[in-house]
Amino acid sequence: MELDDGTRIECGHAVVACGHLSAALAPSAASRLFPVKGEAIEVMAPNSPGYPLRHAAYARAGGRDLYAVPRWDGRLAAGVTHEPGRADTVPTPRNLAGIRRGLAALSPAAAGWRQRRHWAGVRPGSEDGVPLIGALDLYGRVVLATGHGGFGITLAPVTAELTAALITGDEAAPGTADLLARCDPARFTQAPVPAPTEG
Repeated sequence: MELDDGTRIECGHAVVACGHLSAALAPSAASRLFPVKGEAIEVMAPNSPGYPLRHAAYARAGGRDLYAVPRWDGRLAAGVTHEPGRADTVPTPRNLAGIRRGLAALSPAAAGWRQRRHWAGVRPGSEDGVPLIGALDLYGRVVLATGHGGFGITLAPVTAELTAALITGDEAAPGTADLLARCDPARFTQAPVPAPTEG
């Protein structure tokens, strides 16, 4: 592998896991990947630490899908927006207002909670909503692992297991082969298998 500055790195295997920017290193998958901007906020529950919310919540509230994730010290993360095709990381007042409305619909008491921060990030989306995890070359030396949408952190452990299985050749764990087949980046380029004919 050669970097922009001319530095060469030799390796037996390489994993391309650069989020929505993976397309630059994986041209065969480029048309199937796109950026998805998302915004979230962090508020502070009153009388914290010790606020009794102990479980993450996900609901359709205030006309939007909303998640709320409590932290041990009374902070609460809430969001998130989905803007396919957007790759900027500038939070907007419009999305902030929408998240606050959704949070207040989920928990009316939260409407007055002090906001600590508001941020935006970019996630890698895929054409069919399924991650792209699989070999990019004929020899399986370059592995792509991206396209998780808003579930990158959630799916990180299984992505690591699948990537390791590809690199080591050990697909013996139950379900591994099925998951790899479903996530194979080649699913977009393979010709459909013709239906059997009667006769």
